[in-house]
Amino acid sequence: MHMKEKETDKLAILAQFSEELTGIENNDKLFDFLIDGISKIIGCSQASLMMFDSEKRILELMKVRGYDAKGIGDPRIELTHDISKWVYDGGEVFALTEDGSTKYLILFDQQENKYFDCELRIPLLAKNHKITLLNIGKKATGTDYSNEDITVLQILVNLVRLAIERSIGLQESANGIARSKKDKKGDISPKNIQIKKKVEGVNIIGVSPAIEQVHNFIERVANKDVSVLITGESGTGKDLVARSIHQKSDRQDKPYVAMNCAALPENLVESELFGHEKGAFTGAHMQKKGKFEYADGGTLFLDEIGDMNLTTQAKLLRVLEDGSFQRTGGNSTLKSDVRILAASNKNINEEITNGNFREDLYYRINVVQIHIPPLRERKEDIEVLAEYFFEKFNSFYDKKISKIDNSAKTRLMEYEFPGNIRELQNIIERAVIMEQSCKLTIDFMPSSDRKKEMGFSINSEGSLVDLEKEHIKKVLEDVNFNKSHAATS
Repeated sequence: MHMKEKETDKLAILAQFSEELTGIENNDKLFDFLIDGISKIIGCSQASLMMFDSEKRILELMKVRGYDAKGIGDPRIELTHDISKWVYDGGEVFALTEDGSTKYLILFDQQENKYFDCELRIPLLAKNHKITLLNIGKKATGTDYSNEDITVLQILVNLVRLAIERSIGLQESANGIARSKKDKKGDISPKNIQIKKKVEGVNIIGVSPAIEQVHNFIERVANKDVSVLITGESGTGKDLVARSIHQKSDRQDKPYVAMNCAALPENLVESELFGHEKGAFTGAHMQKKGKFEYADGGTLFLDEIGDMNLTTQAKLLRVLEDGSFQRTGGNSTLKSDVRILAASNKNINEEITNGNFREDLYYRINVVQIHIPPLRERKEDIEVLAEYFFEKFNSFYDKKISKIDNSAKTRLMEYEFPGNIRELQNIIERAVIMEQSCKLTIDFMPSSDRKKEMGFSINSEGSLVDLEKEHIKKVLEDVNFNKSHAATS
């Protein structure tokens, strides 16, 4: 078939697709039709279409093709003031979009990589608390997407966006009247359909001498293109330091790719780092690039590197020595120019003594070390961070709380924060949600005996859903599991 005939066929298929979707109003049926049509027209082997409610911060609807999503945790959506637009991080993907003036971060379960080899993540719509995201896998043919494919995809994106807007009651004018500047924040232009985009605007908050020193180290090391080891307890913000170094470096316009070495099973870490060839192991149905390929020219952040197994450590050391590696199951030698930033909440020297970490790798990643002290050792940062999270969640949940009461601030200053900044954020978010008065009071602040005072403990790693479950369980226990009494409690 000649090229012109192929183009004519594509246009005919697009025209038929556009005509058929106009009659579908039900969201569930519409999403099924859209994902089937997109997969067929683009020729991708895997795809998913997601709709989030940004007000409730939940995944409202998802349709997938080409893989089973049952073993994957739902993506979660978080408010962020730090980064604009969206990012494809080439693995445990962070997709960002914005709704009006509010920015959101969509975090994907790292287990997704086991089932879905995502090539493109495209935000379709971001208005009125609805965020819709299209995720496209590799071409079924195994080839890269062509310029023609991207052109067709751009047309599809516009058709799909309009159909979704109509379906959820956000009808645009039929004659193409321009929307307001605010609404245009949901637009997708050709430059948005890409695999890598600059990350910008990380804000490390604190006034303590310790945080000032961290800022100083970041400024001094950012452009030196050396490996940096970031140490500190869980929840102290090691990932923010890594992003800040990248954004201030000469590699800032290149990819920033992050990988949590503790979040993956030991046998998958090597495949995630170096990629694998089709048939390399059971379940390897197609070739997959690794983090080193995605990060080429940019920065690779290896979080919790102390949990990496010794076999993978040896292979990582070889890459750091000459930049060359092979995909799992492959024979071709590949090259990658990346800057390594690593982080660990473990004492690496102790891990070396115990035989769990290679000393030669430690010297490679520890050219410069930046240590972030726990929150309990920099009390002066607590109030600043609390005020930041208070303003953030007070606005997000549309509450009218005027301030944090002094008694609540005192309680926070007395608390040890074993979960560090992450725990402080959870505490303030929950307090803002639960508070009924005009001030954020001591009622929902932690104490040394949190179970006694609050009725349940705040888990620094837990979600608000977990906290609500604990609270409901506590109420039911108090009324001997009599639900009619619990309703009046």
